[in-house]
Amino acid sequence: MIQVDFSKHDKSFKQINGICCMDTENPDNFFSYRFPICRLHDQDDGRFVVDIAQIFPDFNADEQSEDSYDFRATDEIITALVSHGTQVIYRLGNTIDHSKYPRWSEVPADYAKWARICEHIIAHYNKGWKDGYSYGIKYWEIWNEPDLICLNLFTMWQGTQEEYFKLYQEASVYLKKSYPEILIGGYAAARSRAPFFENFLQFVRANQLPLDFFSWHRYGSELEKLEFQAKRVRRMLDDYGLTNTISVLDEFNYAENSWFGNNAWNVYGHNPVLMESFFSRMRNHVGASYLTAAKIMLLDLPVDIACFYDGQHGHFGSLYDFWGNDSKSAKATRAFSNLVEGTRVEAVSDVQDVFIAASIRENRADILISCFECKGREQELLLHLIDGFHKARVFLINDYFSGECIKEYDIDRIDFGIPISIRPYNVIHVVLC
Repeated sequence: MIQVDFSKHDKSFKQINGICCMDTENPDNFFSYRFPICRLHDQDDGRFVVDIAQIFPDFNADEQSEDSYDFRATDEIITALVSHGTQVIYRLGNTIDHSKYPRWSEVPADYAKWARICEHIIAHYNKGWKDGYSYGIKYWEIWNEPDLICLNLFTMWQGTQEEYFKLYQEASVYLKKSYPEILIGGYAAARSRAPFFENFLQFVRANQLPLDFFSWHRYGSELEKLEFQAKRVRRMLDDYGLTNTISVLDEFNYAENSWFGNNAWNVYGHNPVLMESFFSRMRNHVGASYLTAAKIMLLDLPVDIACFYDGQHGHFGSLYDFWGNDSKSAKATRAFSNLVEGTRVEAVSDVQDVFIAASIRENRADILISCFECKGREQELLLHLIDGFHKARVFLINDYFSGECIKEYDIDRIDFGIPISIRPYNVIHVVLC
């Protein structure tokens, strides 16, 4: 049974359709998705923007002097986001560094000075310092994926677990004291199942550190593992008394489990066939159906904010194909943006691996169905409507279609059924008007 009851309002939509990185090459297209929140990490590959190493390029300089900072390029990005009503998660740290001799992942030489540099970045965007702004950016994230050291990867952090904990302690306490109104969090966990996570929670509790939000990442192709991880993160936070700490999934996307995470970065760039398969599936109907199913799942999981990675052009920029056209994942993302414009209503599926969500607004209703790795069958979508709808249009994303309208029905009664074909890796978007 797959059905929607428009007379019953469901829980409200959460900010789980966020994005990592703003597309600075095609900003008009980027903002047309109406992302509610954008995490800034790996922005423009760290070229002159966001990163502390770019804003404050000489660590030996005077952190109290305005002349030591260069905000120009970052100002353009953040001003564009704020002007379009997009909230910002600002990652304090540096872009991932895959070079042979990584520099951006070096441990700061002076934790207290690093915290003061962060203080001035916040002051620029929230308090007007150095001809700055009063944007009221709320989310400030301390570093990204230091726990990659658990995999002997030093692309994000070249220090030890204990050194990161000390950096977090120094920065979180200092910044929260300086700006009690902001939300401080971290650490953008790559491996929240690793001991690093529980050790971090123990350290936070023992030292009574601020942790307003905990951020974590998930790449994969198994939705049940995403569900397990979301519940585990929430349970662990609660077990350590952090019941008010927000759970932020600020990187996720489809990734073939047979490749990603299995010594991935040692393979990356050395096997073109593998890369073509990996990044093509992320963009095509397979990735589109995973993203849509994951977002629908996240609506009812203990996750407060989610941002998929990422919105730029490039390998992980799954909104675009390799020629710059909108991908099938982009079409599914746009359909989800339309969904969350309305008020959520009750939508139910008891068909295995078929996920559904629906909404209603003035003169329009949206129903989004993702059939990820489901068994093929014919099914009827049962609608319990309210007055005012006369047409139903069915749009399809699969291996052939890219979001085109494939069927149109005249609605002639309150209880109305639409025949739909359930097929693996399909996204079905029904629009009522």
